[in-house]
Amino acid sequence: MKVLIEIIFSSQNIVDITVPIEVTSVDKIAVVAFSDTGKIEEYLSRKGVKYDVIGVEDNFEHIAKRVAEYISKNRDEEYLVNLINVPTMFVIATITAFLLTGIDAELVFPYQSIKVKEIAPPARLEKDHIEIIKVIGDDYITLPEIAKKVRLPITTAWRRLNDLIEEEIITKEYKLTRKGRILKAALISS
Repeated sequence: MKVLIEIIFSSQNIVDITVPIEVTSVDKIAVVAFSDTGKIEEYLSRKGVKYDVIGVEDNFEHIAKRVAEYISKNRDEEYLVNLINVPTMFVIATITAFLLTGIDAELVFPYQSIKVKEIAPPARLEKDHIEIIKVIGDDYITLPEIAKKVRLPITTAWRRLNDLIEEEIITKEYKLTRKGRILKAALISS
């Protein structure tokens, strides 16, 4: 089931929440709100939309906890999170909930969208992983070439590459993903 998460921070933008339903193929809407949730529920009921309302207090930790609880209980859903015209604290709290639970979602910003897994921090990287990330560039590179450049046996290099593929830092073709390119930039600059 595809679930759209909408963030309502004022009862004035209740009407905005059904527009994405009409242009996307979502099965349900989950509304994160600290304004009058009764009005929101009434509005969505009249529209005939399947919905959940996640009531939150106006503070970062409470928003992150409530969103994390909701998505953890419904972890098999496919999430689309509308972050257009949303206050910064709500954006950061919502992204934090997805990052900390390890649940993927498509985050929709003005002009682009990003999958959470593309920006999620990797599991603990060892020195070998970091060296491999540093040698992978935009050109085609083979396993033996990588192993030689980082001075590892081929089998060890192969295991480390598989770790990086699993973490979605590189592709199966040994190319950096968006997450990998950002991580490489951070590693090189540190």
